[in-house]
Amino acid sequence: MRTRKYDVVVVGGGAAGLAAAIGAKRAGAKVLLIERGGSLGGQVTQANVSTYCGFFTHGMDPEQIVYGVGEEVIEKLRNLGYCSQPSLSPSGNMIFRLDIEATKLAFDLLCEEHGVDYLLHCYAVDVIKSNDGRRIEKIICKDDEGICEFEADSFVDATGDGNLGHMAGAGYRFGDGKGGAFLATRSMILGNVPESADLSSAAIREALRKADEAGIAPLTKLKGNIIRLDNGTAMALFPSAKLLSLDAATLTECEVVYKKAGICLSRGFQKVHAGNGEGCDTLRRSKAGHKGYQTSYRRIHADGGRCAFRKKAGGQHRKRRMAV
Repeated sequence: MRTRKYDVVVVGGGAAGLAAAIGAKRAGAKVLLIERGGSLGGQVTQANVSTYCGFFTHGMDPEQIVYGVGEEVIEKLRNLGYCSQPSLSPSGNMIFRLDIEATKLAFDLLCEEHGVDYLLHCYAVDVIKSNDGRRIEKIICKDDEGICEFEADSFVDATGDGNLGHMAGAGYRFGDGKGGAFLATRSMILGNVPESADLSSAAIREALRKADEAGIAPLTKLKGNIIRLDNGTAMALFPSAKLLSLDAATLTECEVVYKKAGICLSRGFQKVHAGNGEGCDTLRRSKAGHKGYQTSYRRIHADGGRCAFRKKAGGQHRKRRMAV
């Protein structure tokens, strides 16, 4: 079996994972960052969430209040020539619009510059705990060549759904703890969107209503947001599926719902704009992560349940969505 030893192993290569890995490296640790997908970047690069929101205060005269590793990502994108000036979204948040491919590279470059080892296509599947069951000593991972094992003094769960803590037997709450959860959201890139097209909330509801009436793969919720990007493209965010579990059968069902939702949205806009010669008829890209955007499912309890993530258990919540 392939084995390696580190001071810190971070599982999950999104914004939180990058920040944790760079922070540990700056503190002098030997660090490994593990990502199960084909790129770092989390929901931005794997679920078409092509904006960063949260760097600025909300409302009039927004002020940037978040810097750190997040600012390093933005600066790297600027250096690559792929970061627009921040602008207001329809919801009133100041956002950075991102190029997905450039963001993948920016994360790679930051890991390399900071000396963080990282592995893509590496899936954590199990943990080995100490004799008293209070601490993770090793994690078992899998890639297409088989099994590998990583030992560390500390482990960081940046998986998004508390997967590492769940494997270790930590207590958690799923969704709201009462059988409910946020709807998972399909994030789609629409092409051929003319400047004159009305993308307001009212227009979106009308498009989805027309699609629903026509029997075109109805959505579970007839509302959402569309954010203009560049060159006639826009990012569409629509709650589509309720997740009550993260097992393969449930996720498969949700993937099918997502695909139907994409067709529903695209055809709905075709019907709304059919009489005036406008486009909105090309679903340019519909790649999305299996649980979509801005969702919260499994939250690890503050005390870590039966297993600590480091030698001295911390008291911070580990939940799905984490800031850079």
